[in-house]
Amino acid sequence: MFGRAIKIGNFFLIDIAEYHFFHGAFQVERRIGGVIYFEDIKIELIAVSADYPPTDAVKYSRSKTGLISPSLTRKR
Repeated sequence: MFGRAIKIGNFFLIDIAEYHFFHGAFQVERRIGGVIYFEDIKIELIAVSADYPPTDAVKYSRSKTGLISPSLTRKR
């Protein structure tokens, strides 16, 4: 999405265990972003505002490779 390594800050992740679903928000390079992760099918969607200051333009990334760290998911 950025073409290089970036630092994510202010990451806040909510686990909705009943639905095997995580939802969260974060900041990256003064931009706001959000993530949703479906644990049962191992798919995530990340969205980040495309510019700073934020506009209505958004960059999206959908992945089945697991950008969310396995250490964040619950043990069963």
